[in-house]
Amino acid sequence: MRFKLFNLMCLIPSLVIFPNKSIAGIGDRYVCEDFTGLYYKNKFKESRKKYKFSMQWKRNAVFIKFNTFPNVFTEKIIQQDSKSFIAWQYDQIGGSGVSSSHLDETNEKNILFIRTHVDSKSGVTSSWFSSCEKI
Repeated sequence: MRFKLFNLMCLIPSLVIFPNKSIAGIGDRYVCEDFTGLYYKNKFKESRKKYKFSMQWKRNAVFIKFNTFPNVFTEKIIQQDSKSFIAWQYDQIGGSGVSSSHLDETNEKNILFIRTHVDSKSGVTSSWFSSCEKI
């Protein structure tokens, strides 16, 4: 019992003094770039450019800002743990459709992010796959 208590007493201060920066979670910020994606309008595949964007993970939401677009998109987190989240939102621009995002930081050297959008009003469906770096 004394040995375990001694180890615990040493461990707690070391975590405070030397926090592990590799642990993902609330407050993390990322820069991301699409590596592939699909975009369909009225069931026909269309070409779309790949995007670069920044993202911030907050307690109940994710904020996404594309480099070439002025708006900041806010998605509500519906599930999260220490290394991943799933978030969603109704379309803020067209007033219809649903977007969702998924981040996995299990491997900090290969942080992956997926975003999808479906909109029956405009006939658009899309999926984009991105790699991210924590900043």
